[in-house]
Amino acid sequence: MLVRTLCICLAVALVGSLDAAKRKRGRGKTVTKTVTKEEVEAKKQEKAGEQNQEKIATTAAGVNPPVNAGNEMEAYRAIQSRPLATVQDLADLLVMYRGEYAAFDTAEKRIARVRELKVLKDYKPDEKLRRGTVAYAVMKIYKPESGWIFWVTGWERYALRDLQEADIMPSTSTPGQNLSGEQLLGTMTAAEEYLQNRKDYRSKD
Repeated sequence: MLVRTLCICLAVALVGSLDAAKRKRGRGKTVTKTVTKEEVEAKKQEKAGEQNQEKIATTAAGVNPPVNAGNEMEAYRAIQSRPLATVQDLADLLVMYRGEYAAFDTAEKRIARVRELKVLKDYKPDEKLRRGTVAYAVMKIYKPESGWIFWVTGWERYALRDLQEADIMPSTSTPGQNLSGEQLLGTMTAAEEYLQNRKDYRSKD
């Protein structure tokens, strides 16, 4: 009887020890899992902080850096993308088409060069460009056939009329209309083609 009682006591003690060990292991697993989640969350926050700092640094440096005025191709593309061209854009293109862009490496020098050529009236560089202003410059540079009224007056409206006669500018254009960078480039391309066609025609005679 005594032996049986001792066996039962030992069995109960053994079962209790096993349950305690199991609970301890379970608590260990739970703690480990919680720590892992916290570490993952901490890493996420750290990464987000780094991205935020990078974003701030990018903003400080300027998301849209200014066009390098000394790079002719970059300047050309910038003009092409403008919704509204400026007087400076016209000056830059005129210098480009003359092959002098590298010699005049600042906007101020280029506008001064165009004024020296007497193809641009006294407009501010940042003014919105008008078709009449472009027409006057093209008449002076490319010298298409001129009507006597423009020859006498030098007015932009008559320069535009002469360019319309030469199919360099659309017939619906008016002197006061603004134009985009794309339209400005189209006008310059048409003027170049007109000049080349005239040279080809004269070479055949």
